[in-house]
Amino acid sequence: QNMVKFVPNILVLDYLHAIGSKEQHLIDKATNLLRQGYQNQMRYRQTDGSFGLWETTNGSVFLTAFVGTSMQTAVNYISDIDAAVVEKALDWLASKQHFSGRFDKAGAEYHKEMQGGLRNGVALTSYVL
Repeated sequence: QNMVKFVPNILVLDYLHAIGSKEQHLIDKATNLLRQGYQNQMRYRQTDGSFGLWETTNGSVFLTAFVGTSMQTAVNYISDIDAAVVEKALDWLASKQHFSGRFDKAGAEYHKEMQGGLRNGVALTSYVL
């Protein structure tokens, strides 16, 4: 749920910067919401570096990839993001990759529609990569 609120603020900031917007109140609001979203998302970080749906669940391959790539983009707008957090998430993802290169589902899923209805290893692998 948190990422559904976090990512749109990245997109808003991307857009505002792309058009050269001078609407500082909008930029400030989206930036503050991004900071809040980052802090909220950190509650779902597992000790192994992955991200789960809840504070006490195992990490999810899909969610960890989503969070990691989103945080890499958000770093363009907020300095709060710890590069070590992103690196550890990506290291965890790498540990879940099969010798063949494929990723299999790990962890719980909540918003399956965010995965485009594709649930096989090939679709997940293409998303993660």
